[in-house]
Amino acid sequence: MSDAKRQYFLVGCYTQPTQGAYRAGEGVALCSIDLRNGVLNHHDMLAEEVNPSYLALDTTQQHLFIVTETDPGKLHHYAFDVPSCAATHQDTLDIPGAHPCHVSVHPDGDAVAVANYSSGSIAVARITPNGQLELTDSKTHSGKGAHALRQTQAHAHYVRFSQDGQQLFTVDLGIDSIVVYAFDSKTGALTEQQRVKLPDGAGPRHLAFHPDGKHVFCVNELDATVAVLTLDAHNTLHYHTSYATLADGLPETNTSAAIKLSNNGSYLYVSNRGHDSVSVFKVDTTNSTLTLLQTVMSEGRTPRDISVTQDDRYLIVANQDSHELTSFVIHQDGQLAFTGERLSLGLPVCVRTIG
Repeated sequence: MSDAKRQYFLVGCYTQPTQGAYRAGEGVALCSIDLRNGVLNHHDMLAEEVNPSYLALDTTQQHLFIVTETDPGKLHHYAFDVPSCAATHQDTLDIPGAHPCHVSVHPDGDAVAVANYSSGSIAVARITPNGQLELTDSKTHSGKGAHALRQTQAHAHYVRFSQDGQQLFTVDLGIDSIVVYAFDSKTGALTEQQRVKLPDGAGPRHLAFHPDGKHVFCVNELDATVAVLTLDAHNTLHYHTSYATLADGLPETNTSAAIKLSNNGSYLYVSNRGHDSVSVFKVDTTNSTLTLLQTVMSEGRTPRDISVTQDDRYLIVANQDSHELTSFVIHQDGQLAFTGERLSLGLPVCVRTIG
């Protein structure tokens, strides 16, 4: 399914209604955005897994991995055909941990990492030549943070392998830390290398890695900030400072969620739940700083995830609690304008572009 005028993407939708929700989703949906006008379309349901909280494709785009937010957690492997956008189930692995919320594929395509929110743990699985999944290691974080309700224990929220595949970066909301592990590609084992402490009560959620290989940005869910970090020549991570995602102060109900860079690395986008908006930052890699340019309403409720099209022309927003996707034009200065386009989809929580 190839079309130069369209960007195809996958959407993970909760299949079980969350608190206050009037409808549920159906699993993993295949959608597209028209790159001429921002029109959104729903084409098919590819997988009917329970509560698919996050999706990942390998670098070849031939393998799709889905984590289901259940207890115990599950990791699903699908063979994926880009021309037809067809997905064929290969294997399912029970993960040692509860409610997985993020998944990442090794650059070589032979290992997958999972973050488990409720158990504060991470796990790594090997992908065998015949497509089966085999657990190779797991680690459980311990500790707590300053927030009385949300940080009573560790809550792993994000995993990502380094570009060279030798490290695994993990983010733990419950202990205000980014934990970096050395990854042994032969055995699949993890060894903790570094722990970067962020401000108390920040609640780090996800990372965005700049294409220069030196800058990393962390969205902090609880205090609605973005932390700026740098990687030195030894791949050691250093925290610099944090920027508020909202210029006019933080509403008590706001929690930041998704963080994505434009593909050219010039602009950074962050979604705000509660305030129901998307903030746009200009990235200055020379001085390792951010400048807040704009905050626009997401045109829905609870913008859980966002994604930039590969041509840097549109931003797609998954508004979880209003059960819809919305699209925004990205102007040359990085700022956003609502296209007026909406797509009804039950409980969308993750957007993953294809191609």
